[in-house]
Amino acid sequence: VGSEMCIRDRAATKNEALTFTGRGTSSHMTIASDASFCPGGDISRTGIVIMWMGSVIHWVCKKQTLATLSSCEAELSASIHGLKIGLGIRSVAEELIGRVLLELQGDNMAMIQTILNEVTSWRSRHYAVRASWARGTVKEQKVNLRHVPGTEIVAAPLTKVLAGPELPKARKKL
Repeated sequence: VGSEMCIRDRAATKNEALTFTGRGTSSHMTIASDASFCPGGDISRTGIVIMWMGSVIHWVCKKQTLATLSSCEAELSASIHGLKIGLGIRSVAEELIGRVLLELQGDNMAMIQTILNEVTSWRSRHYAVRASWARGTVKEQKVNLRHVPGTEIVAAPLTKVLAGPELPKARKKL
């Protein structure tokens, strides 16, 4: 059944492609991250999309390496992974064109507050250390942190199975 669905989707999308359009400003790069908290009851899934000049230049869709105890921890893990990748890509872009502003987008307010504030609990100590790194990076590297509703974040389709009319909508976002 699963293989038939893949073949059907492949046939229906044979003319689809990711293209670099070069629209938008070259001085702005966006990292959109999302996570699905333990979709199969075990490990959360990360989705990251990095866009530059209006086009997708990098994406990640994978299971997280650490078990998380909340959606906040799953989202924090995804955001930090995306931030590390984005900083590397930004450094290459800045070698080519000069200063590039980086924006990290997430749809979980608890994750954003964890990065912005230093208040943590011992239960999430490991994630507090990672959040501390992200907090310092956001302050020192001039990275903007922005909340985007879950229905609008471009990385969301990478964390869940989409069927019916949702799949074409997700493709149009990219």
